[in-house]
Amino acid sequence: MEVLVFGAGNILIFPQLLAAVATYFGERELTLILVDGSEERVDLADRLGRALFVHTNSAHRLRAQTDLIGIEADAAILCMGEREVFDYEHPRGQRPTGFRPSEWAFDAEVAEPEPLLSRDADADWRALKIQRALALSSSFGGIDGLDWPTPLDMEADKLPHAVLRWIRSDEPLDGLLEQVNGDVLKAWLDQQIQWEMGQA
Repeated sequence: MEVLVFGAGNILIFPQLLAAVATYFGERELTLILVDGSEERVDLADRLGRALFVHTNSAHRLRAQTDLIGIEADAAILCMGEREVFDYEHPRGQRPTGFRPSEWAFDAEVAEPEPLLSRDADADWRALKIQRALALSSSFGGIDGLDWPTPLDMEADKLPHAVLRWIRSDEPLDGLLEQVNGDVLKAWLDQQIQWEMGQA
């Protein structure tokens, strides 16, 4: 089963998501299609996922790209917090006057981060017409948000360095795996696989 992971470079989500999938042994193997507008972020997620899959002897596969071109997926996981949803729905120059999402707790002079994807026809995941989707962290596109995952036991600004240490085996991956309870995500994956098998 192929699952689009949209916003896969969201570092507050992807370590837990990939750790949960690495320990998921359902009735079918998965291919996760990691998509994020930042090549650096999606590469980091891809490298961590591959390290986790090797570590757990998982047969799941990964693909990583910075656009939605050529994607055919059976289901989608949206990894977008309030800020990413706002950036995606309101490109620069099209934002409501005076509105700032609560996650924007930074000085207005600080440069805005690279957007999830450039906003055009090729960058709208809804154009893929994927009917089964799960939104993590924040509701998006009419899809209810699931309050998962719980944050890792470290400050957010230390996460990029932690991910690099896990990738390089400077820190044991078991430390990440032990922090993640992926039962909610695994139950959703089970449902999607059962649906696929019922359609076959």
